Amino acid sequence: MAGHRLMRDPLLPEIMLAAALGLALSYYSRGTAFRAVVIFIAAAVAAALLPLPGFTSEIAFAAAWLSVAVTAASLHLRETWRLRAGPWLAWGLALNAGLWAGLLNQMSLSPSGLAFALPFVALMLPGAWLVGRGWGIAVKVAASWLIAIAVLQIALGFVPTPGYEADHME
Repeated sequence: MAGHRLMRDPLLPEIMLAAALGLALSYYSRGTAFRAVVIFIAAAVAAALLPLPGFTSEIAFAAAWLSVAVTAASLHLRETWRLRAGPWLAWGLALNAGLWAGLLNQMSLSPSGLAFALPFVALMLPGAWLVGRGWGIAVKVAASWLIAIAVLQIALGFVPTPGYEADHME
């Protein structure tokens, strides 16, 4: 069982949630983005500290990877759709990412994992610089890689992988 826990350390999806949110926030105004970061951090810390029963690790991992994909995919929306949604889309993505990052932290091998993952939201700073210079395609490529990783991780949940499931020898 120790090997199962080691292979499913929640730190990676926590980092990916923060990174996906940071990249998505690159396309928003500075004020909206910074409010979203505050929402993300508050939700993550609250979810990490408050016991929320009923969430198995499988649900938390699947929801976190799905959230990575959706958050990263949101920056591929047309600008008119993002403008129509206003800051609410950014704030909703931040709340969702924060809740799942915090829940994953409850299952973490190290309770300080959240402190390591949260700074990755700062990718919005170089991302906003790239978008401002007209090089937003670089941010979109990075987000597409996050989507690919998340989809592969979700698919792994449906494939029996040695090391993830107990076998007849245990």
